[in-house]
Amino acid sequence: MKKLLTLIFVFGIAGWGQQLPSADQNKIIVPQPPPLRVTSSGPQVRVDGNKKAPAAPKPSNVYRMEEGFVDAHGALIYYKIIGRGAPLMIVHGGPGASHDYLLPHLLPLARTNKLIFIDERGSGRSQKLEDASKYTVENMVEDVEDVRQALGLGKISLMGHSYGGVLAQAYALKYQKNLTVLISAPPRS
Repeated sequence: MKKLLTLIFVFGIAGWGQQLPSADQNKIIVPQPPPLRVTSSGPQVRVDGNKKAPAAPKPSNVYRMEEGFVDAHGALIYYKIIGRGAPLMIVHGGPGASHDYLLPHLLPLARTNKLIFIDERGSGRSQKLEDASKYTVENMVEDVEDVRQALGLGKISLMGHSYGGVLAQAYALKYQKNLTVLISAPPRS
């Protein structure tokens, strides 16, 4: 009975016109929403005839931010995305720093580029690893590639600042086919 009550709470009473089975039946059928009929002109209409509210258009002056983690061979790598346009992945200096110091300087590029900031393994919001042998240029290059693949970015422009420039150059040597532009920014002197 508890399982049945949970289903009623989650899916609503009898959900979308289907009846939930009684407690004495052997199997439980989870109600599904009716499929949408998508047309190229006009609103989406449910099969039952009820109209789905059209999505509000995105204002052109709003830049949404997405952040998360990608599991890159056992290290959780933090990323932050802001902007629209061609993807530009940014690798910070350090090691041990975070992307935060670059954000205010590169933010204007979000008007024409999808900026993808990552924190290298052991840095910023990314996972700190106890095994120091896991902190290699090769592993960090693979982290960049894993983030690119996980986010479905295709070809990217890659910018590395200071130590991030070393990683960007090492990435370019191994994954040249995935790059449109390589930018290596030296530290300030």
